[in-house]
Amino acid sequence: MAQKVDLYTLLRTYALKNNTAYIGLDIFISFLKNNAERENGGNLQINDWAGNTKEKVMTELSELVNSGKCKMKVGTKGQKIFLPVFYIDKLAQVYVTIGESGEQPYPNEKSLRFEIPEDLVRRVSVETGLLDYMNNPQKTALPVIKLLFPKSFGEALALSTHIPGRILEAAIIKIKDSLRKNNQLDSIKQKLLIHFPGQMPRVKEFINILMMRPLDAVAQMEEANEFTFSAWVFLCPVIKTQIADSAIRNNEITPADAALFQAVSILLIINNHYKILAMNQKERELMLASVDEKMLEPPYRYTMSDIMQFTTKQGIPIFNNFPENEFQAFIKKRLAVPDTEHLPEWLRYGEDVEWFIRKDKVWNFLKILIADARTKVRDEVTTHWMNILRDYHRDVSMDKDQNFEDMLNRNVRLFVPSLYTILHDKKTAVLQEELLRNKSEITEIEKYYTVDKPITLSKMLNMNRTEIMTGCRYSLPLWYSIPFIVSIICFFRNGPAGKYVDANKRMSGKKDTGISMQAQAEKLMADMVPEGSDVDQYLESIIDRWNQILNKTARNTLIHDVNAIIKNHVRHVLKMQDKNRFNAQMLEATTESIISANSALGKINNRDALRLYIKLYITKILSDSNI
Repeated sequence: MAQKVDLYTLLRTYALKNNTAYIGLDIFISFLKNNAERENGGNLQINDWAGNTKEKVMTELSELVNSGKCKMKVGTKGQKIFLPVFYIDKLAQVYVTIGESGEQPYPNEKSLRFEIPEDLVRRVSVETGLLDYMNNPQKTALPVIKLLFPKSFGEALALSTHIPGRILEAAIIKIKDSLRKNNQLDSIKQKLLIHFPGQMPRVKEFINILMMRPLDAVAQMEEANEFTFSAWVFLCPVIKTQIADSAIRNNEITPADAALFQAVSILLIINNHYKILAMNQKERELMLASVDEKMLEPPYRYTMSDIMQFTTKQGIPIFNNFPENEFQAFIKKRLAVPDTEHLPEWLRYGEDVEWFIRKDKVWNFLKILIADARTKVRDEVTTHWMNILRDYHRDVSMDKDQNFEDMLNRNVRLFVPSLYTILHDKKTAVLQEELLRNKSEITEIEKYYTVDKPITLSKMLNMNRTEIMTGCRYSLPLWYSIPFIVSIICFFRNGPAGKYVDANKRMSGKKDTGISMQAQAEKLMADMVPEGSDVDQYLESIIDRWNQILNKTARNTLIHDVNAIIKNHVRHVLKMQDKNRFNAQMLEATTESIISANSALGKINNRDALRLYIKLYITKILSDSNI
């Protein structure tokens, strides 16, 4: 069935038929009018252009000119339509059959019988510029690539889409045809055997693929295996020497010699290109493997900004030279679920700040966190209870196991947030089930987990409520252990209803200052910000002192993570602290707690600048009530 066609398609067809990018306007209108009236459009339905042909053409032509698809030129013979896409269409047409004539050089302006305007040509020297071009190719079809060969071996035209694939296919076919026509196969084979002693099977395979399956030879070169690369590196200079000998004998460079020289020159550069790509790929694979090795090292838990700052053993940043899409693809692959029976290689945890850990290191990390929590949480509980007892109060967590567990949960979430996250994330229970299916992988899982949930924190942290309470009493003066005396003092100090205090509050023994948390935060912030400076500008200047990462993405990721860590920590602190007692001491303690609870922050070199940033950021979000 005939296909209805627009003016742009008609112009392109007409240009190809007449082998020119310049179309006389009046001649084309007359041609179109005559053929439309006779319905002589071949496979194109052009009868719609009959009647008012000129008006129809001029209407659509105006739109094409405005869109930049063509230009109007004025010459001695009237107006002409200049169609740049002709050069694309013509070269695409030529390269369809370029492999059919191995003895002919690559297409050029002379063989194609037209000249391309200079602004539509990009000159690339095969010997000095082609390799760089392939490393950074143009993304558009125009300008046309003009490949320049040395000496008297001419030039070649190609589209960006033809490099390297199509010109390489043509090169191999030209070399194959030349070897066969000149009966040079045996000679080349013998030279290869001398150069590669003891590798006759590989030499035979190389020759057979080249002569019988040239497209497979292209694929073989793309793989850049060592023998194929070395064979071409040896063979190309040999063929060039034969071309030189032929030119001397004939006292001229024949078209066949030029075609062969062009093919060898192109092939040699592309062979190097694929080898470099393979070496770079191998280097990237080794670098990415070193990321997995880094994930095996303590502290096992790494944020995105940590990962982006990983270095090789030689201290070279791994991801500095990786495109963003490759980095994201690597992370995505590590987080991909392989099947319904297994979790990904890496597990993603965290709320405000995401962090990653290898699934085979979760239990190692858990043991480190538990050891850390035993010290921090026990000290916090002891201090908390001692303050309450000194004030002749009691806390329900001292008497009831469930309240004691609730308090441990709150303290773990505040002081060892990674432990809290792991224990309360469903992935951990799923990981336990996965490892239980493979008994050889079980280490100490059952110490921490029952069938589908973690054991109680008191057991995990080896914290006995009664023992801690007894220790607190022994640390106080003797009369605190005499119930009768404690009851009398408690009655006169706190009243008959003052036995228990709110378990969420931390007793500091200081009276309420009456100043709101927001007002105190503003006062502390004003003390830190230099006179005449804006708090946001000052924060930015401090960032430059502790965050010296050059990679923009990694730098912004680290800032985002630090800010999220601060907000998350302050949010938990305020749940347990009396908000009206916010002061410089509490700000200092919170800052140190944030740094000690996050190993990633401990790696930052300029710790003083980081402390100042954390303190100022805390006061900013509190004064803005932005938490």
